[in-house]
Amino acid sequence: MLEIKFAVLVQAVEATVVSAKVVDGSWLDRYRGRVVCRTASASKEDTVLLESRDGRMPVTCDGEIELSRSVVSVDIVGDEMDVVAEGAAAFTPIMNGKSRGTCL
Repeated sequence: MLEIKFAVLVQAVEATVVSAKVVDGSWLDRYRGRVVCRTASASKEDTVLLESRDGRMPVTCDGEIELSRSVVSVDIVGDEMDVVAEGAAAFTPIMNGKSRGTCL
């Protein structure tokens, strides 16, 4: 099934989620997972970066979660992008450069 969603963003930038990583412990093979992001302007909708429907998360030996999608559009004005795993990490979009966060 193909699902297409859209939102009107007045001033948008492209945000690239470079990676997600398990930093405390390890991801057990039998657990499924879902990594999503959302912005305040479209807060009711999740943009799925990864969903392991078959029961396995694509995790490398060093804990990196291989995302199936890494680029999203977000509002630049007064907005944050949340990447949600077990916890949440909030990133404030900027015109140039990087912002980092840790999901606790």
